[in-house]
Amino acid sequence: MALECARVGHSKNGENILVLDIQDVSTVALYYVIVTGRVDKHVKAIANEIDEKLEEKGVSSYHRDSDRDSKWIVLDYWDVIVHVFDPATREYYQLEKLWGDAEEVKWDE
Repeated sequence: MALECARVGHSKNGENILVLDIQDVSTVALYYVIVTGRVDKHVKAIANEIDEKLEEKGVSSYHRDSDRDSKWIVLDYWDVIVHVFDPATREYYQLEKLWGDAEEVKWDE
């Protein structure tokens, strides 16, 4: 599912897509998928597309959260958590560094 989220994010022109295997460093989830959208509308479009494509496969998000300006949207699928950021917000929070001990999962575009 994490790989599918990455592929869908890529299909909507998401940038700097990263899939992290966090199961050995966290109990929050098994995988984080981190995607950058260029502006708030792009962030929303990426998150909506991921939600729609997974829904078509029978997978519903447990929870969806966003800041007021849609600079960061979180899609929680229990085992997979997707973070879609605008560039400045991603740089500010630097989740890649926060979860630096996590293994990066290679995926094919």
